[in-house]
Amino acid sequence: MLRGLFRLALVGCLLLTVVYGAAAAALIANRGSLIYPFVQGISADRVIGLPRGETARITAEDGTPITLWVAPPVGDRAVILTFMGNSGHIRAAANRVRLLADAGYGIILMNYRGAGQMPGAPSQSAIMQDSTLVYDSLDEILGETIPQSRRVIYGYSLGAAVAAQLAAQRPAAAVVLAASFNRLCETAEFHYPIFPVCMILPDNRWASADRIGEIEAPLLMLHGEVDEVIPVDQGLRLYDQAREPKDLVLYPNGNHADLHLHGAREDIRDWLDRTLAAGGAG
Repeated sequence: MLRGLFRLALVGCLLLTVVYGAAAAALIANRGSLIYPFVQGISADRVIGLPRGETARITAEDGTPITLWVAPPVGDRAVILTFMGNSGHIRAAANRVRLLADAGYGIILMNYRGAGQMPGAPSQSAIMQDSTLVYDSLDEILGETIPQSRRVIYGYSLGAAVAAQLAAQRPAAAVVLAASFNRLCETAEFHYPIFPVCMILPDNRWASADRIGEIEAPLLMLHGEVDEVIPVDQGLRLYDQAREPKDLVLYPNGNHADLHLHGAREDIRDWLDRTLAAGGAG
């Protein structure tokens, strides 16, 4: 009797191990589509709703074209280098910067490789190489010299991780991070608690926590308190590790994708106006 129960338990454990291993293997095999579920049907060349601007392209080091939406600044306004989340497209991301464009800020909105009908395979290393190239090519893209005092780096969700890493290695007048995570793999573990995602996906950890302390520019972070995608405690942990000067805006009823409905666009504009004016720009 006991021997039979033992065998049954052993078989059950083996089955669970096989199922768990298969699920983990599927997670690893499909990590690209899970981390970068970009919308493919929206071309970056379509009108995206900003009051002005046009598409432009530069070429990455590996020959992949990088598509940008470029709205030049009005007068000596600052230029906001903008990075979108991982589940949208360049057209939807424009909604988050429309008010800033209306205010005369320049907008450089980068489309990720593999998104919006763009070629190439997204990865952390490739996206960071592309974003750094765009930053370094800003003068060429706009046809004028944009000093550090007029450069703003802004990212939402995955884009906040891109922005944090870029701002850690390139100077800026201000940095804005919206709906940001501490580490992407920690967010994945929140949604898939049975898997040690930080161990099995080491190449796409997007560890903002490891770089945010290197950002020297004034920092604004925004987060919805009922964010169901990136829990607010992840944003708070990231904020705690950032240097001063820094500001935090929390939206009690804000979720992940609706911060603009709670005043985030106006808060970003007003904070940039104050911050850049204090620094002698804008």
